[in-house]
Amino acid sequence: MFYLSIHGGNSNFDVIAFNENCEILGRGHRSGIDNCFEPQQTVLRHISEAVIECVVDLYSLGFSGRFECVYYCMVDKRNLLKECFLQIGYDIGEYILLEEPYCYLLAGGLTETGCVALSSTGSCAAFCNGRNDLLITGGYGIPVGDEGSSAYIGIRGINMVTRSIGGWGEKTILYDFLCESLGNNTAQVDTVRLLQLLYPDNNYARRLIYVKFARQVVRAAGCGDAVAISILEEAGELMARQTLCAYRLYLSGARGTQNDICMNHRGREQGVVDLSFDRSAHGKQTPGVYVCGSTWKNNPIMLNAFRSFVSRYLPEAQCVETKRAAVYGGFVCFILETYGNNALKEAAVQLDPLQEA
Repeated sequence: MFYLSIHGGNSNFDVIAFNENCEILGRGHRSGIDNCFEPQQTVLRHISEAVIECVVDLYSLGFSGRFECVYYCMVDKRNLLKECFLQIGYDIGEYILLEEPYCYLLAGGLTETGCVALSSTGSCAAFCNGRNDLLITGGYGIPVGDEGSSAYIGIRGINMVTRSIGGWGEKTILYDFLCESLGNNTAQVDTVRLLQLLYPDNNYARRLIYVKFARQVVRAAGCGDAVAISILEEAGELMARQTLCAYRLYLSGARGTQNDICMNHRGREQGVVDLSFDRSAHGKQTPGVYVCGSTWKNNPIMLNAFRSFVSRYLPEAQCVETKRAAVYGGFVCFILETYGNNALKEAAVQLDPLQEA
């Protein structure tokens, strides 16, 4: 029997195939699947190409075109995923939807329970206690939030550059790094030209500028730039606030995702600004706190700020930086639900070499 685990984030689409013996048999990857910026047919083509790439070697193993189950985590485009399988002609026994923070928790922590601080192209936070028992905060999208994400950091960096250019901001090497990242010599870029580069006709290209510039903010912070350091410290604290809020709301009885209006109203009723905890509410054991997603990579300033803020409210909490890709979440979910916790050691053996995936 054959299974698929899929993760479609804001920018990339990843898929792995495995069998009932927990053997990973194929992988596929494509980018450019955000139908807010790409035509629907392009998105469908990229998804199809990744799936076909993953499945190509399965036919020699007896694959007949049927998958017993597809574990999928899609930030958006869920209807396009199923349409893709219909077009290819695969027979799907069951679809199981996994929320993105839960996928990262499974893949990175090999556990179903814990706080999750997810920062990648976008961001959100969650407390998970199983597949159908979780509370997610944030994740409202780049234009209105996703605070602490790569896009947020990149935009804040560009904000600081334009302030510096205008004369009311602090001096920062981010200006030089921005010109460099846009492929232009600093001496040849005036304000008008810089703005033209920041507003390309293609909206998808514009978003990539924001996301990629986050790396330059991390680089500038490593050089001791005070402006860049403050941006990363702010991002770390924002992620901590969202994470603590998710845990606090979960303890208050709220459940749901960022699209759950009832959960959002419940959050306001509970007063989310107050991040303190009733020490008796979460029992004797403090849950693990897992930081997940590409933004944390090589970003100790943001991580330290996150840990420092979390420790004010949950001093016993262990903050774990995870490095496994979310696409392995469905694989771990299958093992847990089919064979139980005792089989996770076998999963770790297969996944550990893949931490940098």
